Amino acid sequence: MTKTKPSRQPGRTKEPAAPSTTAGPRRSTASATGSAGGRKRGEAEPNVGAYLRLLRHERGLSLADLSATCGVSRAMLSQIEQGRSSPSIALGWKIANGLGVPFGALLGEPGEGDFVVQRAQQTREVFSADRAMRSRPLFPSGDRRVPELYELTLRPGGIEDAHAHELGTRELLYVEAGELTVASGGQRAELGPGDTLFFRADQPHRYANPGTQATRCYLVMCYPSRPGSDAEQADPAPAQAQASPAPAQAQATSEAPVSSAPAASRRRAAKR
Repeated sequence: MTKTKPSRQPGRTKEPAAPSTTAGPRRSTASATGSAGGRKRGEAEPNVGAYLRLLRHERGLSLADLSATCGVSRAMLSQIEQGRSSPSIALGWKIANGLGVPFGALLGEPGEGDFVVQRAQQTREVFSADRAMRSRPLFPSGDRRVPELYELTLRPGGIEDAHAHELGTRELLYVEAGELTVASGGQRAELGPGDTLFFRADQPHRYANPGTQATRCYLVMCYPSRPGSDAEQADPAPAQAQASPAPAQAQATSEAPVSSAPAASRRRAAKR
């Protein structure tokens, strides 16, 4: 009799464990944290793969075509599209240049409206390969009307070598904290808090932090104007406004003889 009690007690201890009941809450908490964590992760690490595939298909490019254009291996492009790999800052720029789109096009689809709020928790993050630099895009993704504003953080001693961007691209940098050295086209500038630098970014350039604290700066990408871009198509009014003065002048000249005829008759009447 005394031996049967211990055998029943383990059975009873297993019953409260109730694998099905504990598994249920675990799945629900996992999905809850997954949804909350998924939102945070989705916002912190943008789903570049989905937008890369969309942009590639829109242009009728195969993986091999895009690989030949941007210099990124077909295998890496496939891994990014499938969500198995997240591109670094430099790799993302190479892909964007190969597609002929701004970097922001890889971060999301354009939103609607002209009064767009982006909350702090919606800000995404992209890192360099060694994670020395963190880039936070501070603009609504995918909208070509929006100037691309980035918050860059470079750890002490960190170096980031950037590839040349599209011809005519320039960058505007403002250093908020720390030290930053920028080299481009054989020129070099050492910047501190409050300093600003405007330079050509259509050639290889380098960011370096020679200081002992993290550098935080803000970067505005200045792309060259593209014929037929979304911005030009979205606002045709200026072109129409420029064309409108010519008809107005023609109308004024056509009306001039009519208005001068009564004046001439009045002068003849006054002489009489």
